[in-house]
Amino acid sequence: MRSDATGPEERSPEGWLDWTTQRQALASDPACSAWVSANAGSGKTHVLTQRVIRLLLAGCRPSAILCLTYTKAAASEMSNRVFEKLAEWATLDDTTLEKRIEAIEGKRPPTAKIQEARRLFARALETPGGLKIQTIHAFCEALLHQFPLEANVAGHFSVLDDRAAAVLLADARRALLTATAAASDGELAEAFATVLDLADDTGLEKLLAAIVANRAPIQAFLDHASGRGGMEAHLRAALGLEPGETAGTVMAAVWPLAGLNGPALDDYIDLGLRLGGAKPSAIADGLRAVRAIDDAATRYSKLVELFFNGGGKPKAESAFLNAAMRRAAPQLELRVEEARSHMLACVDRLSIVQMYGATRAALVLAERLSPRLRSAQEGTQPARFRGSHPPHGGTACPKRRRCLGALQAGSGDRPYPRRRGAGYESRSVDDHPVARGGFLCRRNGACGRPHDLRRRRREAVDLFLPGSPAGALFA
Repeated sequence: MRSDATGPEERSPEGWLDWTTQRQALASDPACSAWVSANAGSGKTHVLTQRVIRLLLAGCRPSAILCLTYTKAAASEMSNRVFEKLAEWATLDDTTLEKRIEAIEGKRPPTAKIQEARRLFARALETPGGLKIQTIHAFCEALLHQFPLEANVAGHFSVLDDRAAAVLLADARRALLTATAAASDGELAEAFATVLDLADDTGLEKLLAAIVANRAPIQAFLDHASGRGGMEAHLRAALGLEPGETAGTVMAAVWPLAGLNGPALDDYIDLGLRLGGAKPSAIADGLRAVRAIDDAATRYSKLVELFFNGGGKPKAESAFLNAAMRRAAPQLELRVEEARSHMLACVDRLSIVQMYGATRAALVLAERLSPRLRSAQEGTQPARFRGSHPPHGGTACPKRRRCLGALQAGSGDRPYPRRRGAGYESRSVDDHPVARGGFLCRRNGACGRPHDLRRRRREAVDLFLPGSPAGALFA
């Protein structure tokens, strides 16, 4: 039977079952680094459970094993399987337990290992905090609780779940609407009017939710723009708009039309009404009516109807000139093309101005919403994983007694600090197939120079990631 991933030589159900069992035993061997990818229901959680048990049988301390999952359900399922297996071993007789261990490891265990297997359940229960089988979010939360100074978060924060976030958003939105009613903040009222004009109440709700979800990059942009002339100047420069350029100035610049103005417009109207078919004569009659309109916005709207179809696309040249008009006045062809290009440029320019207005309105709402949301958050002291600012107004003080010592380059080392005595120690895995980079050293004393931990003892730490669509196992 081949040991590669192409499958067994004997393509029978028995052959596939034996091959799968062999591959699962290889993946659960703690001496091997493995990546497991398989379909749902194919036994990934079983393999991970076997690997944890084999690590415990090999003498690994329960506190040195970390299992990370994507969902709480996966963490609960894996924890239940491990403890059910260990609890069962505590009550089995020697012969049955010997067969169970032999089935897992592929060899007959010594008597000492059988006795040790009986004590694994008690050891796992007595481990402070129990086996570390948890979600990625729970693991990150635990790290923040252990290192609040290094992470610049409040020491007794609470996680902001979806329901609490919705309540905070509602409170911040209510405060924002209350501020809009005040006559002193006309800019905020104008921003609300712009947003409601472009979208209904549902659109406003979606915009506020998007602002909250992206408040960190939005705040970074506002801070960046404040040092470069302000938000308006920065937006105008980015969109290529001139100072003072508005929708009104763009619509006013549409008339007179480039190419079709003065005597050329008179000739086109006269020729279109005499020789044009249905479409050219309608456009000529429309241009004659537009010439009498004084309001720039109304005139712009009529011109858009003449030069563009219902779908917003420019009308074809044949809609402006037929064969008879071309023969009678061939010079009008270039003038009509110039007028069409002029209208297209003005419509594009107005779209950019409108984009600027909508973006500016959204940023004004974000600028007003951010401090109110931050104030509501500080009232409940939740963990702010996005857009979090240092509580002390800056970076960590380099003279603190408990400090972040160094982040050095190593050979496949991963941060995994563990309390030992007065300081912390890094436990890492050499030649890890995925983890490359540096290691974390956290010790007492001021930050003076990088602390070299290469001489410290290193132990294997398993990192499990079950519960993903394909499943994954790191060792």
